[in-house]
Amino acid sequence: MELPYIVEPRKDTGLFNSKLAIWLFLASEVMLFGGLFSGYVFLRIYADFPWPERAIPVLPGLINTVMLILSSVTVVFAWSELKLRNYRKFQVYMGFTLFFAAAFLGFKYVEYTTKFSHQAVKMSDNVVVEGHVDYAALDHGKLVYGKDAKKLHKEGAEKIKAKKIEYKVEEVTFPLRFRMESRKKIINKILKQAKAQDAKLVDESGTEITIDYLKEARKALYDAKKKNAIARRDGLRDAWKVAKAEDAQRIEDGKQAEKSKGWQLAPQVKIDESVLDLANETASITAKFTKPVYLHFGRNDIRESEEFGILRDGTVVKGKQQKSYMDMHIDAVDFQYLAFDAKQKGSDPFEAIEKSWLLSGDHKYAKHFKEYWDKHLEVVLHHNHGLQDRFKVEQNVTTTYKGEKLYLPLREIFRINWQSLIAYDEHYGHEDHGYNKDYSTFNEVEKSRKKNVETFIREYFQAPKRVFPHLKIPSKEVHFESSLTPKWNNFYAIYFTITGLHGLHIIGGMVVLWWFGFNSRKIYDKDPEWLANRVEVGGLFWHFVDLVWIFVFPIFYLM
Repeated sequence: MELPYIVEPRKDTGLFNSKLAIWLFLASEVMLFGGLFSGYVFLRIYADFPWPERAIPVLPGLINTVMLILSSVTVVFAWSELKLRNYRKFQVYMGFTLFFAAAFLGFKYVEYTTKFSHQAVKMSDNVVVEGHVDYAALDHGKLVYGKDAKKLHKEGAEKIKAKKIEYKVEEVTFPLRFRMESRKKIINKILKQAKAQDAKLVDESGTEITIDYLKEARKALYDAKKKNAIARRDGLRDAWKVAKAEDAQRIEDGKQAEKSKGWQLAPQVKIDESVLDLANETASITAKFTKPVYLHFGRNDIRESEEFGILRDGTVVKGKQQKSYMDMHIDAVDFQYLAFDAKQKGSDPFEAIEKSWLLSGDHKYAKHFKEYWDKHLEVVLHHNHGLQDRFKVEQNVTTTYKGEKLYLPLREIFRINWQSLIAYDEHYGHEDHGYNKDYSTFNEVEKSRKKNVETFIREYFQAPKRVFPHLKIPSKEVHFESSLTPKWNNFYAIYFTITGLHGLHIIGGMVVLWWFGFNSRKIYDKDPEWLANRVEVGGLFWHFVDLVWIFVFPIFYLM
C-alpha cells in the first residue's frame, strides 16, 4: 500500500507529508532555542556582577553571518534548478551551500581554539587579568600553524600547568573509595615525580606504594566492609536474642514490674568485635617518602593551603607550599569586578583600584601597570569631556571620578583592552619587559596596507609588534583561573552551549544536503519531483539554522 501525499500536497492544507513533519520539528526547535535565548536574556538583565560585553570579536561573527545568508540563498537556487530539471546546476549550487557551511565551521573552529588558549585570572582582590600563559617558544601574537603550534602549546601547557603549585612533601594520604581507573593519572604523576628525585613512597611497614598496591588495598577495603557488615548483622541478631531472653527472665523473677521496651535493651546489646576485620576497613592509606620530595600540581587539580594540598580525588599531600607563580602575557586588565565590589561596600572604586595588588603590590610590575592605569584615566577623561556637552541628564552618568561625572560605559572606564595596552606600552617604551623598545603598534603596519595582501600579512604577523606586558602572579594572589571556557563565567557557558548546539545543527544539515546533492542521481532519474520536495524540506531546516544565527550574532557579538 502506497502512502498518500508523499509527493502531491493535500488539497486542504497545501502540504505534503514531509513538509508538515519539518514544520512540526521546527516548532520544537523554536521552543528549544527560544528557551535558551530567554534564559540568557534574563540572566544578563538580572546579573549581580559585571556582565561581559563585546567579549567576542565582531568580524568573524559578521563574516559567518554573511556566509550563512549566502548559503541560504544558494540552497534556494539549488532547489529552483532542481524544479527546472537542471541537475548539474542543482549540484553546483548545492556545492556552494556546503562550501559556505564549511567556511562557517572553519571560522568557528578558529574562534573556539582562540578562547580555549586564552587565559583569565581573577585575583584575590577581584582584579581580572586576561592573556596567555608564557609559552616557552611562542611569540605572543605571532601565528603558528600545524604541528609546530600543537607542539608549542603542549610544551607551554606542560610547563605552566604542571608547575603552578609546588609542595615540599613529606607524606601522602591516598583515599581508597575512588575508582582506581579515575585516579591512575594523579597517582602516576606523584610516583613519577618521586622517582625522578630518587625517592620512594612507602607505608608504615616499609612496603613501596604502587598502583597495584593501592588496587589490592582498595579490594581489601571493600572485602572487609562486606565481611564486617555481615558479621555485625549476625552478631546484633544473636545479641538481641540473648538480651530479650535475659529481659524476659528478669520479669519472670519479679525483678521488673513491667515488660521493658525494645529501646531500653539497646545498651545491653553487644557484639564480639574480635570477628571483625577492622584493620582493612580504613578508607585511606598514609605513606611517607624516603626523603622530602618536591611535587608539582596544576592549579585546577588541587585545593591548596600552606601546609596541605587536597587533590580532586581526595589525595592529600602534607608538606610546605613553595613559591609558585603564573607567568602570563597580559592583553587585558579588567577592574569592573573590583569597582562593583567597592561600590557595593560604599567605598570609592577608584581608590580601591589604586590599592589593588596589581597597581600597588610589592612587585616590579606594579609601577608599569600603575602607569598604564594613569594613562588610561587620561584617555577616559579626554573622551568624557567630549561627551559632557552632549549628555546633561543625570541618568546618563555612569559614575564619578574626583567629583567629575563620567558618561562613558563602565566597561570603557574600568577595562583596559589589548589595543590600549600596546599603545600605552609604546608611550612609555618599557625595556625591562624583555622586548624591543623600538617596536611600534600599528602605525607602520598600516602603511603596508597599500602593498599587496601577502606583504601586509607577512609584516603584520611576523614583525614583533603585538607584544604585551609580562606579569608573574604569585599563587596566593590567584583566586580563580581558567581559559575562556564555560568554566570561566555564565556568559561563556551559555555562549558555548548555544553556538555548540547550533554548530551540531550545521553539521547535521550539511550531511543531509550533501546526500541530496551528490548521492541522489538514482532518485532524480526515478522521480525528480520527490527529490525536489525533499530538498525543499532540507532547505527549510537550513533557513531555520540561518535564522537562529541571526539571533546569535547580535546577542553575543554586538551587545
